[in-house]
Order: sequence, then structure tokens, then C-alpha cells
Amino acid sequence: MSTQLPVESVVLEIREATNGQDAYDLWLAKGNVGSYEDYVESTRGPKGDQGEPGDTSAAEEIAQEAVAISNSTQGLIAVSAIQVASAEAAAANAQLAVEEGHDYIVRTKADLPVGTNGNAKPERALVWADPVKANNGTYIREVGASVWEQSDGDGLGRLLRVENKTAFFSIRENFEIEGEEYTFGFFDPFQRCAAGMTKAGTFRFFAAVIAPFSPDLVTALAGKASQSDLTDLSAAVSPLANQLKIRTDRPDYFFTIEDESFPFQRIGFGIMKNGKTIIPGLAIPGADPGSITTLQLADEAVTKPKLDSEIVRETAADRNDYQPDPYRPQRSTLYARTGAGWLPLPPRRTPILSGLNSSGQSLDFRKSSGLFIRGQRYRGTFDPSIAPSITYKGALTSGSSWPPAGTFDDGDFYEFQGYSGTLTIGSDTLQRGDQMVMVSGSWVYLQAPGGFPNSWRDFWVASADGWFRELQFSAGDRLVFMAYQPAGGGNMPARWIKGGTAGEWFRRGFFDPADGFPVDAIDGDLWEATADGEVGGLALTTGDEVIKTGGAWGPVTKREIITVPAGGAVALSCVTRADEWEVRRTDKSSSASAMVFDGRGQPVPSRSENPVVDLGDSMPGKLAASLADALGERDLTTRSYGGGLSIEVEAMLEYSAATGDPYAGSTWIFWQGENNASSLSQISITAERLAVATGSGDGRILHLGMPGRRNMTWNGERLVCDNQEQQLIPGSSNAYAKAREYFLTSWPNNYIDTRAVMVAAADDTPDLQFPGMTEAESAAAYGVIPFSHFFNSQSSLGLNPSDLNFVGYRSDAGLPTGGNPNDYYLRSDGGTVGNLIVNLAGTWAEYSYDSTHPLTAGLDPIAAAVAEFLNSKNW
Repeated sequence: MSTQLPVESVVLEIREATNGQDAYDLWLAKGNVGSYEDYVESTRGPKGDQGEPGDTSAAEEIAQEAVAISNSTQGLIAVSAIQVASAEAAAANAQLAVEEGHDYIVRTKADLPVGTNGNAKPERALVWADPVKANNGTYIREVGASVWEQSDGDGLGRLLRVENKTAFFSIRENFEIEGEEYTFGFFDPFQRCAAGMTKAGTFRFFAAVIAPFSPDLVTALAGKASQSDLTDLSAAVSPLANQLKIRTDRPDYFFTIEDESFPFQRIGFGIMKNGKTIIPGLAIPGADPGSITTLQLADEAVTKPKLDSEIVRETAADRNDYQPDPYRPQRSTLYARTGAGWLPLPPRRTPILSGLNSSGQSLDFRKSSGLFIRGQRYRGTFDPSIAPSITYKGALTSGSSWPPAGTFDDGDFYEFQGYSGTLTIGSDTLQRGDQMVMVSGSWVYLQAPGGFPNSWRDFWVASADGWFRELQFSAGDRLVFMAYQPAGGGNMPARWIKGGTAGEWFRRGFFDPADGFPVDAIDGDLWEATADGEVGGLALTTGDEVIKTGGAWGPVTKREIITVPAGGAVALSCVTRADEWEVRRTDKSSSASAMVFDGRGQPVPSRSENPVVDLGDSMPGKLAASLADALGERDLTTRSYGGGLSIEVEAMLEYSAATGDPYAGSTWIFWQGENNASSLSQISITAERLAVATGSGDGRILHLGMPGRRNMTWNGERLVCDNQEQQLIPGSSNAYAKAREYFLTSWPNNYIDTRAVMVAAADDTPDLQFPGMTEAESAAAYGVIPFSHFFNSQSSLGLNPSDLNFVGYRSDAGLPTGGNPNDYYLRSDGGTVGNLIVNLAGTWAEYSYDSTHPLTAGLDPIAAAVAEFLNSKNW
């Protein structure tokens, strides 16, 4: 149970008590000589302004109060109504009680006379006294040894067990103090309660017992309570009974209660000087974040149900990939897509692929060699020595001025990254990826290898030593193009990597065995024979492949080619995954053709790490703020490439993996396809590839579906949003409906339908595009996302939806006349259907909206759904 403590003031409870003679005895023990009246006289201070000379009434009042506090042992801090100023006064009074020597005290700064420790140097020590009067004495440390000088008895010996300022405390449960019941408390060696938890839930500290160990503790508690809550200790401390000690000498702490029996001296409870309450060793609500370390835990001390959710996410197994068994088959849809050379099918787990070749082209299939193909299409050589581009200085666009101001070194370069257009400098016209490089004090135009455009995995071979795009090359090194990094209409830098590391292969082209091996071949090349023949002792048939590695040639395993004519069907068996097969057009054209396959699979266990990466086109960028709020303190990285096609998003993931791989093993969220919604084959292949490109063996992934652009049409009666409404119609030919069906069937456990999430968030806000209906009603009737998720009437019009008065649909171009303020039309023709035409203060104006990107009102529920999804799976 946790009790919040008020922070307004501190109440110091003072009760009547009778002066004892113990302070006088201590005064005598310190070498003073005189009567009790002499001792009393010594306690009086100098004259003060508050009274006549010799008037000590104020000092006597303070002294009597302090004596009452310590002697009764009931000077307690009921930690409620705390005020720092009052607390400081309480601390001073408690310290005065210590100085007076009343009741049981520990004095931590006693001045010892020179010579008592054997080394002729002054030294600090501990002075103890108790009401029995027979156990007074002094503890002196002499040359590393403990020496006791005491009057009678051995009270000191049993108290001072260690050389630092500690004393052992024990724990008692279910006791009373003056009629008030306590559930547990900490007791000093004289069995007096130093602190305890009442059954009412208040944790109390008793000043007379604790103050001798730490006179500043009263102030510390007040400061803590003025900053945050003091958390109740609970019965969970009971297993530590008779093993605890109190310490006041730890750096940065006012006070700690520790488990002495453990070799690491675990802190069970502590008040830090910065005001924090530390409860690292106990299972109590309120322990400060990060206060428990693995060194403080005994082996097997923590069970899985007690782990923090962040730890569970990192360790718990879940299910997301697809591996069939004989009893639980699940249909999945896969696409084969052709390009330059042989391309592998998606890496989906399935024992079988079957389908109809509806691509309109004859397609060849064969088993994959298993080689990692880094370079898919050879584009020739390039010379990085002509104008070495070493240090990137900035981007150029069609609107850039030239030359730039400043001082430059050889190798400095600018790159043209314009989203559109070109830039002419002198007689040279720069296209995307081209550079201007400083060479011998002059700017030199450098066309990017291959010019513009290039395609993913195109590659070139360096003909000389040099630099290109901050990459250093030796002759024979390979340059591989990744992508023009999408940026939502902004600059698009060309992304390149240096290829040719061990294990990478590059499709160099074709050769005729009758002409011998290609003379310009280098290690890492993969060549295909165009005819039957023998070369270098290898008997080759058409289509066979050879590699060069370590200066030697060798064959790639022969694989049978299966040709599937247009309109034909085929079934291909797999051992594990569909990418055991690869495809190309029979005519070897690099033009894209696609064929759809059916596969089989079911979920299998997975495991991944805690950081979240959200990757995609422009949609993750819009979601970033809402998702960060929903995930709280969990690490989130957003990689958003506005305007990017699905294949470009995938290319950027490979680029990331090839340049440090900073996000490997993360939990991944993918939101892609909005810019190529009509190309389901590209969307689905990208979804499959992204799912296995996460850098971990399991790959915890989540696909976010496309909500459907809010492009409206008019059916003669109402506005219609096919991109959203058609998603509810089975077999619909709408691109968004087909994409939704793909994700539902192929990724049922790793998919969130964003349209459905926003529909579920609809409320009684009037729907401005469906007059007379609330957004909840239009969502239920047609399946459309609330219009307020795309159009904020308050920020656009300064009005709430309920302030507007619908007066009809407008098909004529232009704006209406007449009417009243706050009237509005919906455009049904003559412009962008669905726009609002509003009369604001007597002036008509037409208002459009972003039909692609939801506003915060729609993004927040999506983010909440993502967080709930991850938490439900302990990801």
C-alpha cells in the first residue's frame, strides 16, 4: 500500500517530560568540575536582545523542549503537513537534545585530547550514554585497532560492532505505541521504535531515536516530502528481520537501512541528499527507476512475473513467422516479380507454391543457388580518379545559385539532389546524383556513374584508385547503387555503397564457353553460359553458371529450369521458404512481370529486442509524435521516406543494414504502399522482404495497413469514398481493399487495419461530408473514417462542426453568392469533389484537405492501437 504524504508543514509533537541528571553526568565525564547548578549555568548563553541581562528564559524554554523531545522518545515526525522551515527548527531542537546528553544518544563528533590515540594527533570518535548511567564510555580508534574506555558494564561493546557510524536495528511486527497500532517498525538495541508503519498507513520517524544517528534527518525528510512522495514501506521487509543496520556515513545519503548479512551490503531503504527515496532491495511500489542493479540480486531471486514489462518484451517468445505443420495449414499469398536477371521469390516459409501464370509473359523458374547477390545488373566501369569526390559539402537543386561562397579544398563536392528538374552550370546540365567537385582550385562537373536514373543494385567496377561520394576505391572495387533516398518532395540524395566483401556475388553477364572464360572477370563475379561447351575442364550447358573466387573458376550447382508459359500453371515444392526459387522472364527482358502464388504456413515462436523502429513512406513521419507519446519512455526511431515507393523503402532498409546496421534486432513497424497502392505485387513483396530484413532470427514485426485516401465521388445522392468503403466488400477490385485482404490473409497476427482503428474512434461529432449524420453514424453506415481525422474545422475555419449549417451540394465551378455566415456547401462537381465551400463572415471560400495523411485526431488512436498490440504480445 502506498500513502501520499502531504507537503504543507511539519508537525513536531512535544510532550511534557521531567529533566533527568544524565546530561550533568556526561558533563562531569568530559572533565568538568562543579555542582548541578554550575552545569545549568554553563548551558546559559550570552545576553540577548530579547530580555534583561541575565535573562535566560528563551534558552531555558528551548532546552526544556529539546529535553522533552529526546527523553520521552515520543518526539516524532508525523510525516504530514511538512514545511522546510519548521523542519529545520525541529532538526536544531533534536540536535540540542543530543548535545544535552539526555536519554540514549550517539555523538558522532567528539573531540578527543591529544595523545589518547597513541599518535599524538587529535581524532574524532563516538561518545555513548544511556539512562542506566553505568554504560558511559568513549570509543577510540588507535593505530587501526579498537580500544574501549568505559566506566561500568559492556553496553558500549554490544552497540558499537563496527568502526563506522552504524548501529544494528531489528524489525518487529504488530505492536502498539501509546494505544496506536503499528504493522511493523524498526527498533534500536534498547528496543525503542525508530520508525514504523501505522495500520492507518502513515510511516513515522521518531526524532529522539533517529536524530542521534543523523541530526540532519529531520530536515532531509522535510526536503524530500516537499519534492515528492515518501513511499510506505510494507510487510515485504519482514524477511530481513534482525539483519538490518542503520548508517549515516554513505556518500550522497542522509540515512540508509541496510542488510548487513549480504556481502554487498544491500540498501533496503534510504533517503538521499537530493531528496530521492531509494528502496532498491525490496519489492515495494515507489522504488526509483534504475535503483535495482543485477549485483544487488541473488541468483534466481526474481521470477518472471515480477519482471518489468520492458524486460519481458526483450525475453518473452511470441509468434509471427509462418512455418506449416501437418495439422494447421494457413493460406498465404506470395508474388513472383521479374527484373534484371534471376530474382528470388519472397522469403516466406511455405512447403509449396502453386499458381496460375497470369502475367502475360512466359516465365522461367529454377532453384536458387543460395548465393548472396549484392549486384544484380552490371553497368560497366567507372574512374574514381578523374574528379575524386571526398568531402560532401551540400545539396544542389534546380533553384541553387552557383558558385558557392567560401574556401574549398580539393575533393570537396556538391551533389544535385533535386526532386525534379535539372541545374545548368556553364555548359553542363546536372541531373539527380551528378556532382560538382573541386579539383586543383576549380569546380569540375562529374556525372554519376550510369547517369540518371539508376536502379537498385546496379553496379560498376572501378578502373583506377580514387574516391567517389565519400567512398575510397582501389582498382577492381565495386560501386553499388541503392536508391535516391525519398524525402516527400524534398531533396533526394543518391545512396551508394562499396561492394565486394566476402560472401557477396555480382551478376556480371553472359559468356560463350567456346571463347574461354571472360578475360576481364574479377573475384566475386557470377557469369552465365549462353551455349553448351567445355572450358577450363568444366562441361557447361546453356544457363549454367560459374563463379570466380581466389583467382580460380568453379561451377555453380546445376539447376533445372522450369518454363511456365503465359496462362500456364505450376506447383513448386520448397524445403523451407519460397526464396529457394528464383524467376526471370523467358525472353530475359528486365521489364517487370508478376505472378501470384498460394503458399501455406502458420505462426512459430519468435524473440526480438525492445527498441522500436517505424519504417515506411511518409506515413511513419506523420505518426511519429503520436507514437512516441503512446510508447512512453520506450526507444522509438522513425525512418520515414516521403513519396517513397515500397521498393524504395525496402532499398533504404538494405542501405541501412549495409552501412552500420544500427537498427538490427529491433521491433519493427512497417507502413508502406501509399505511393504505389495500385501495385499490390510490389506492396506484398516488400512486406515479405521487410519482415525478414530486421536483423534478428525471429523478427518481431507489425504491418500497418493503408487507411485509404479520402478521395470522394458523387453518386447522385451522397458523397462516396470508395477507397474506404470498398474495404468492407469481399472480392472488391479496389486497390486498398485488395491490399487489406492480402494483409488479413497473409499477416493475420502481425497487422493493424488503420482504417478500422480510426472508424472505431468515431464519436458524435457532426460529419461535415455526410450532413445530418454524426461521424459515428457515417462510420457505421459506410465504413468511412471520421472526416475530422482529415479536416480540422477549428484550425481551418475557426469554427466547430456544430457551428456550420449545410445548405446543399454544389456542382457548378466557382463560388456561390448570398447566404448567411456559417452556411456551407459540399462540392459534388466542378472541382475537387468533397471540398467544403463555407461562408465566413459573409465571404465564401473553398476549403480542401489532405486526403492521404490523417491528422492527430486519427493518428492518436492508431498509435494507441500499436502500443496496445506491442504490450499485448509483450514485445
